[in-house]
Formats: sequence, C-alpha cells, structure tokens
Amino acid sequence: MNLFILSTGRAASTSLYFFLDKLFHLNLPSIKEPHFLIDTDFYDNKPKILSDLKVRSLEDYQKLYKNSKIIVDASVGYFFNIDEFLENLKKYNLNENSKIIYIFREPADRSKSLFIKQYLTGFEKGTNFKKAFNRKCNDKKYWWSYNYDNVNYNDNFIKLKNNFNEILLINYNFFNSIIKNNNKIFSDFLSLSVQNEAIPEKKKINSSDINNFFNKENFLNFLKKKGKLSKLLFLFKYYFKSIKVIILKIRIKNFSDDDYFENSKKQYKNFMNNIEKFKIYEGVYKINNK
Repeated sequence: MNLFILSTGRAASTSLYFFLDKLFHLNLPSIKEPHFLIDTDFYDNKPKILSDLKVRSLEDYQKLYKNSKIIVDASVGYFFNIDEFLENLKKYNLNENSKIIYIFREPADRSKSLFIKQYLTGFEKGTNFKKAFNRKCNDKKYWWSYNYDNVNYNDNFIKLKNNFNEILLINYNFFNSIIKNNNKIFSDFLSLSVQNEAIPEKKKINSSDINNFFNKENFLNFLKKKGKLSKLLFLFKYYFKSIKVIILKIRIKNFSDDDYFENSKKQYKNFMNNIEKFKIYEGVYKINNK
C-alpha cells in the first residue's frame, strides 16, 4: 500500500509522518519528502537534501522504503503541483492501492505561521509581511516554502476525490486532540494494527526535558547534565527566538486578510462546505468511493 500525506506545509505533516511511523512501527526513512513525483529542477531555493537524494527513478524511490512496511510519502510540493503529482502517479502505476491523508489549515493563519518560520530561519530578512507576500507570490519559481497564498483546497480536493477511493481529511486545528485520543481512526483507515500507543513527545532541548523554563526543579536538573555551557547557549537561543516570535506575531496580527487571501478564503469556504457531509469526528472527514 502507498500512503500520500498532502498538505500545504505548516499543517503538521511532519508530525503526522513520524507519529504514524511510531504508532505502527513502519520503519520509515527519516526523509519524509523525496518529491519524486514532481519535477523539482524547475524551482529555485529548494532544499539541498533533494539534490543529495538523487531520486531519479522508480527504483531509487522504492529503495528509500525497502525496510518499511508501506510507502508513506509526505512531500509538501505535491499539494502545489497536484496535476503533475496525479499524472506521475499513473505513469508509475502508483495510483493503484494508494490512499490519501489530506491535512488542511485556515489559509491566512497558515500563511502567517509560514512567514514567522521563514523569518526565524533566516529566509525572510525583514518583518514586513505585506512586502514578502507580494514578492513571493509573484515568482512561481520559488519552492513551496515561499507560498504564502495559492491554497487551492477545494480544487485539489475535487481532483483527489476523482482519483482516489479512500481519503482521510484532517483539520489542523484539531490535530493534537486527534492523535492523542483517536488512534483507531488511523488504524481503520490504513488497515494496520497499532504497535505502539504513540504519544506526542514533550519539548526537548538538547535531549533534556524542559517542560517549563520557570520550573525551578526542572531547570536545576537541566543544569546537572553534561555540557552545561552548550546547553545554556542553546537555551538562550531557543527563548530568544520565542521572544522574536511574540514580537512578529504582534506586528502581523492586524494585517488585513481580505485583499491578500480572497481566492484562498473562497477556496477554503467552498472546501469546508463540500466536505461537511463526510464528517466522522470533530476535525476528521473520511471519503470512501469503493
């Protein structure tokens, strides 16, 4: 069986990938986004790992999963290149016996989250979201991680529904609740037995548990571990970034959504209306065309 996790990015596809790996002992590769089913040579600023992987043939692609129970491909670029993705699925005969998990997130919220990430990682040098939005959305050669708009949820949903028998749709806003309380949803959908009750991991800083920086006991235990200086530097950077996030969120909080997300919001509204009849749980929708 092949499972494709489609999402826009900043919608928990990475968390879901590793959650499923742990839940079912799938033994998946650490690289969750091989992007084999689209042509990545066209794009600028793509991740270096894609060039290093050199996945150029079906044989190369299948080798990535040679030790895995099933193929689970969570390449986010597929969402933004849905037609090419579907075309190559048929070309390589991977559409047979394949299932889709489709994760979605409200487009303006997703876009702002992406901008914050890009700022913190250095890809965005300034804090002017409006300027970044206009610049990146007008250049189609930018890799998916620069897509602040173009969230065609409904168009993509219709195409997927016409090409796959089984689709599980997950609302990002309910993601944490779903993976904590509803492992059976994934077990039933994938026809796999739960091997390990996967629980979302606590925040870790250099392998040291820090549930709360202001918790005296936790902090003292943290300082007892080896490599105090490097850990303190890491801790300082970690919380300095957190402060930057707070400041940036305040700056873009009142950014006018209407002029910039008109198409995406229409797509999102139509999409939510279309999937409502498939709801099986809060934030979960299931389609079975068999």
